[in-house]
Amino acid sequence: MAAGSSSAIFSSDYLAREKRVSDAFALKKPDRVPVVPLIVHFYPTRVMGISNKEAMYDLAKAHAARKEVTIRHNWDGTTAGELFAGKMLELLGDKQLAWPGGTLADHLPFQFVEGEYMKQNEYDEMLANPNLFALTATNGLPDEARPENVQAMTDAAMEYGIYH
Repeated sequence: MAAGSSSAIFSSDYLAREKRVSDAFALKKPDRVPVVPLIVHFYPTRVMGISNKEAMYDLAKAHAARKEVTIRHNWDGTTAGELFAGKMLELLGDKQLAWPGGTLADHLPFQFVEGEYMKQNEYDEMLANPNLFALTATNGLPDEARPENVQAMTDAAMEYGIYH
């Protein structure tokens, strides 16, 4: 490969993992079954001695734990990051989740709060334009959510949603 190509940047072990996962996605036979746990939630942070509350409010620490545990277990990959950030949930006034450090004790995992979030008369609207529907308050984003809070959520996702 030419200078500056991925082989000059990444180790052969990383490239083998990338090929293994790519082959599986392309329905080709990989050298072995890739191991990429999709739902690990608080496992990496627990292993690293981080409380569930701390994992919800310190995304950099949660990311470092996920990275370390992925390397420690020799996984071929991991999920993109934390799905729920405590501060983001607070700013948005989220009612669909209960989380450690929010309404739950620090050691408990997050929990979905059952409710009727989509009313029967909204299905036609959703089917007619799913994208527009997803951007309206009916998706759980409260009407009183301030635009600066929604922007803060977006900024946090952009900043912490990328692994380096």
